[in-house]
Amino acid sequence: KHDGTEVIEAPDGMAGLQRIGDDHPDAVILDLQMPVMDGFGVLDALRVQHGVRPVIVVMTSMALDEALRQRLSGVGAILPKSGLTQEAVQAALAGATAAGAGEGEP
Repeated sequence: KHDGTEVIEAPDGMAGLQRIGDDHPDAVILDLQMPVMDGFGVLDALRVQHGVRPVIVVMTSMALDEALRQRLSGVGAILPKSGLTQEAVQAALAGATAAGAGEGEP
């Protein structure tokens, strides 16, 4: 726990998807580049499995063209990994939660 927030980690996308199903988190911080199942696969599975899904914040070092950004539509925030701070993640989570991101279909 950190500042009253419980953090649950997973070693790869498939394990992360299982943890999301088991633990029903309020928010997910998702890396697009993960072993076993990438972040796009996790996001696609969440869209299929959950009518109301948790708030999603995506972290990436990838250059995102328009097609990739379309695949990320509906996420609460997209953050670059370079120079990423805990404060930036917390602000993105707070903003996405306040805006109601992650509810319904993207």
